[in-house]
Amino acid sequence: MEKSLIGYSKELAHNAQITLLSESAPDCFRELIRSLNDQSGKKVVVLIDEYDKPVTFHLFDSHLTEIRTAVHDFYQVIKGADKYLRFVFLTGVSKFSGLSIFSALNNLDDISLDKRCAAVRGYTQDELESNFAEYIDAAAEYLKMTREELMYEIRYWYNGYTWDGKTAIYNPFSTMKLFNTQQFGNYWFGTGTPTFLIEMIQHRNRADAVLEPIVVGESVFDGYNPPDIGEVPLLFQTGSKTKN
Repeated sequence: MEKSLIGYSKELAHNAQITLLSESAPDCFRELIRSLNDQSGKKVVVLIDEYDKPVTFHLFDSHLTEIRTAVHDFYQVIKGADKYLRFVFLTGVSKFSGLSIFSALNNLDDISLDKRCAAVRGYTQDELESNFAEYIDAAAEYLKMTREELMYEIRYWYNGYTWDGKTAIYNPFSTMKLFNTQQFGNYWFGTGTPTFLIEMIQHRNRADAVLEPIVVGESVFDGYNPPDIGEVPLLFQTGSKTKN
């Protein structure tokens, strides 16, 4: 992982015609941010997708402690580089307080359950119908359905998830795959279901967490220590359960 982070940082630097001299992953990350700021005279935007993947990938093996330390050291660079940064956005399927990321990076806001952001992580009904009108018509013609029949099926297959209990959104990946293939399928499950989540449910024998409605308060999503993370927050954040 260390070599990968160093290599990726140096690749980004090379694309910007910058040479990094640092030898460790955190130092390369720090030097990259500072150098981009110096070169452009503008503050840097940092986008990190699946920030938690190194940890979730090793939840049940002996490398967890080592990985946690490495990830912690890498992300702490963000706090020290605050004066060089304009915007930082991290996405993931879990919130690990044990990494000290969210407690130490007090300039980050968790928008997971923010009602103002309930519609930004999927397509709303209006967005679907206005932005994909020609694809809807093409799929309806190919599948020999009326537009109304097709919209009902799309809603049945790919709508129903909500972050605030009010705003239903369509799964973007599955909806796009439908328009591309003009066939319905469990596209999200085939590519988007975290392996570690299935392993956790099997390991703890918690099929009931998937099959039964569960009532919890919002505090259950506040943050977790990796080995003790619960099934319910992960099922919600990975899209397998939704608010009601």
